[in-house]
Amino acid sequence: MKTLATLLLLLLAVSAAADDTTINTNFDVRLRQEILDGVFHFAPDTDRNWLRTRTRFGVKIENGEHQLSARLCNEFRINLDTDDAFNEDELIFDQLYYQWKNKKTALTIGRQDIIWPGGFLMFEGHPLDGSRSIYHNAIRLQQGGLDIAMISNPMYDDFILYNDQNRQLTDMDEIGFASRFTHKKHQFSLIWKDEDDMSEAISELSTASCG
Repeated sequence: MKTLATLLLLLLAVSAAADDTTINTNFDVRLRQEILDGVFHFAPDTDRNWLRTRTRFGVKIENGEHQLSARLCNEFRINLDTDDAFNEDELIFDQLYYQWKNKKTALTIGRQDIIWPGGFLMFEGHPLDGSRSIYHNAIRLQQGGLDIAMISNPMYDDFILYNDQNRQLTDMDEIGFASRFTHKKHQFSLIWKDEDDMSEAISELSTASCG
């Protein structure tokens, strides 16, 4: 992932200096409060009450059929119930991908969001980070009604820009293949996933689902 990320960042810099290039930026902030009252039966009875502030800044560079996208993300927390009041969290790449796209086909390589459809079949790539981000590390091909992706979501992010907290993102390292075909009002999907804990603390698990 580090090699791919470095290559994409280099392409991003080169593309920004090219002729006939369009550069767009975006920024958003999400603020929410979470209160967990007595839900952890195995832990002390103190309430969990914190504010989560997620900030994201993204850049999209487009030149003809080519697009490069990078988005930084940080979600700091202010804990209202403990002495450990502030957690500055990590600065991560929430998106970092290259896309080639024409009227019929799109090929996307890198860290990207994959949402099928509206999040019902596929949505978040790593639930253990508390919905800070939802990306998949993937190669994705979309052509007509066909949408296929090869995905690799490791337990830990190996490309963090600042303040590595060694946060676990999934239960195990995940490798997956996902395919979806749509035609008018009909669709068929097949998702295969292999989960492997390199420490061998948890047994390897392979699952397949179709719809």
